Amino acid sequence: MTDSPAPTKFGPLSFVAALITSLIFEFTAVTMGYFVIFLLYIVLPALLIVAAIGGLLYFSGGKATQVGLGMLIGCLAAPLTAAIAVIVLVVT
Repeated sequence: MTDSPAPTKFGPLSFVAALITSLIFEFTAVTMGYFVIFLLYIVLPALLIVAAIGGLLYFSGGKATQVGLGMLIGCLAAPLTAAIAVIVLVVT
């Protein structure tokens, strides 16, 4: 048996990365929400780029793994908010 601790995936870096990523995408989605066509041309490509960078960071190891995981979690904010808004509009 070894006494070395297992590497942590979550930490303060992943929390900060998720917070910053979700704030940026939520602010952009809310300010451009009235112009849906701009969401498709600006937010969607940016979301895909940030998700790709987060995925690369996740597999790089070390502290970058925490940042990459936080970025991937933060990328879920805008699509999930849009899904909740659509569900609310359909139900009411």
